[in-house]
Amino acid sequence: MLERFRQFWTNVWAPVADFLLRLGVKPDHVTIVSTLGVCAGALWFFPRGQLLVGVLVITAFVFGDIMDGYMARKTGQSSKWGAFLDSTMDRFGDAAIFGGLLLYYASSHAESDLGSAKLYLVLCLVCLVLGNVTSYARARAYDVIVPSTRHARHSTM
Repeated sequence: MLERFRQFWTNVWAPVADFLLRLGVKPDHVTIVSTLGVCAGALWFFPRGQLLVGVLVITAFVFGDIMDGYMARKTGQSSKWGAFLDSTMDRFGDAAIFGGLLLYYASSHAESDLGSAKLYLVLCLVCLVLGNVTSYARARAYDVIVPSTRHARHSTM
């Protein structure tokens, strides 16, 4: 179901991505700039209590995550490196978002009663940790599910 939305947004942003390609911008550049924008938006606006502005800034830069993949596929530059960079930068973005929210709820700027602020603070920390654990578990699961030839050879002896 979500793939349908991804295709819709890919179609919306394809002209921008095509323009960037004509300018010589590489998919990895879009990945890095998008991540920097997400991190800056989250770490600047969220701790200051400007949650709506932060969400809008982050949303604007998140579309780069769609464009970089489109650009890589269109130019034949899809690679393991690009996938690694994209996944790694996504974790930085996640950390900035939940870190920015955590800083907001840890500050006196939080506009809720103290009990709710503490609950949201804990939830931010849980999301931050679980987001990173999920990525790590996926990478390790790949090693278990698709063992290297060397491992497969040793396990049959």
